[in-house]
Amino acid sequence: MDDIRLPAELPATITRARPLIDAVMAQSLREQGPDSRTADAWRWVLTGHGPAPVSDGPGTGHPPGLDEITAEARSDPPDECSWPPWRHAFDPDPDRQQARRVLRWLTGAADAIPLLDLDRGQYVGARLYFARTDDELRQVRDWAQHGIAQHGDLPADIPRWKAERPWHWPTSWFDAAWLHGAIAYLDWILGDTQIAPVTRQPKPIAPGPHPDRRVIAGQRRMYGVGAGRYDIEEEVTHAKWGSWQGHEGEEPADPDEYPPPQWCEGVVQAHDWATGEDGEPPADHHGCGAYYPCPGDRRCSCEAAGHCLRGQCPACTDRICNAGWTALVENY
Repeated sequence: MDDIRLPAELPATITRARPLIDAVMAQSLREQGPDSRTADAWRWVLTGHGPAPVSDGPGTGHPPGLDEITAEARSDPPDECSWPPWRHAFDPDPDRQQARRVLRWLTGAADAIPLLDLDRGQYVGARLYFARTDDELRQVRDWAQHGIAQHGDLPADIPRWKAERPWHWPTSWFDAAWLHGAIAYLDWILGDTQIAPVTRQPKPIAPGPHPDRRVIAGQRRMYGVGAGRYDIEEEVTHAKWGSWQGHEGEEPADPDEYPPPQWCEGVVQAHDWATGEDGEPPADHHGCGAYYPCPGDRRCSCEAAGHCLRGQCPACTDRICNAGWTALVENY
């Protein structure tokens, strides 16, 4: 690990467990080398020595504070229109890209594991390059399924003229579509279905090489995916295109090509959460997606209590929490 060693006492800004940091840092230095900006990121955050990894400012010899680390991670964005600058697709310098990831991962600002290792999820007990375990994925999927059952589903048959104008739908339809997209994505990456969430084609996600896919070196560097995983990135690209359909001034949505745009948004959010790029799951423990006026916004006190308070919680006066929380109440 060259001269980069974990100090006897980790800085207060660090949120990760010591054994995990040790394992991830060792792999990171093997990938990027001891003279890289990524190596500077580890050294600077842990010891305060050496140059700051993005701005090249001199170290003070003391570990930087949280505000300094946050500012460094956001420093010198390569494109002022590309935000946030630590996201993998926005920094064309792969080394600087990884340095930003190290800064955010160590402090808990993002859970995306700062490695190029195609199976980096193994470091946190997850599969492929995900930052969430299968149990976490299933829990959030259960929340989303609860939300549809609790708050309402899409109509069984939406007329084509209405499907072409999805932004004129009731808000409850927005949320149902969002949750369906999240469920479809999570079902797919968990292997509970082989039907991809946007293209709706059979695309099994296998842990090994895909016989029909080859990822060029540039894509491997930028996206951190390899053969057998590229289908996921390709599907998310379709979802991002699909999320723009039908907006004011745009062509009507094409329900034959894409699911509703809110569905596509749910797919993107589920992917960003599963990979650790975003800390916000696509459904919360009330079963609410992005478009439902979640009662939890009125300060749900069930989490603080550790179990569902039913009607005694100001956020849950008209409904109990989902099955996960309800099961806990039996222990109290």
